[in-house]
Amino acid sequence: VSNINLNYFSDSVSLQKVMESSLEKKTGRNYGPPGTTSLVYFVDDLNLPRVDAYNTQSPIALMRQYLDYKHWYHRTKMSILIGLNC
Repeated sequence: VSNINLNYFSDSVSLQKVMESSLEKKTGRNYGPPGTTSLVYFVDDLNLPRVDAYNTQSPIALMRQYLDYKHWYHRTKMSILIGLNC
């Protein structure tokens, strides 16, 4: 279980770093928890992040992207990161 606490100053970059910190590279674009274990993210205070100029909350948009498409993008390489057993 990985605990993630959001607050008014949380943004998608910091959320993605926290989510990726508990993952390791498996094969190719696939990332997952160490070994054969499963990972559960517990997100506290989901509705607190600041609304940006586009009227969205970027951390919630990042989590929704993962839930809808089962991946998010690497920030520097601009490639897809696929999370397994998360």
